Amino acid sequence: MIRFAFLMMLLSVKLFSQIKTENVIYKDGDVTLKGFIVYNDLYPMKRPAVIVVHEWWGLNEYPKIRARQLADLGYVAFAVDMFGNGKIATEPKQAMEFTAPYYKDPQLTLTYLEAAQNAVKKIKSDYRLFIVSVIFLLATERNNKGYSGYQ
Repeated sequence: MIRFAFLMMLLSVKLFSQIKTENVIYKDGDVTLKGFIVYNDLYPMKRPAVIVVHEWWGLNEYPKIRARQLADLGYVAFAVDMFGNGKIATEPKQAMEFTAPYYKDPQLTLTYLEAAQNAVKKIKSDYRLFIVSVIFLLATERNNKGYSGYQ
């Protein structure tokens, strides 16, 4: 009986969830960044925020899908723009060009992540923050900056 009630609760949350998505413009100095925030308006309590960092292709549909999945679980998810102005690579050579500055200067990664954290705090304040990434944290770790997260 308890299992049935729990299952019904989960189904009702999914059926009545109110997923909200917003494109977010934020800045780091003169650089304009175009992020994507997703959250479930059904949950009134404070929830942790997860910063989703895209792969070397840029903020395409894949990190947005992942952000939506996190919002379905009750998190506030913010898919960030690490290249600026919403640039998206369409071929590997272009992706290498877009990511090269981060391998040369790992501080750039931290600077843009800080800008993303500040943007999330302005939109959904007082939330604990977590970062989900692949390429950008690897670039930072290779340069011994000691910054880590889920990869």
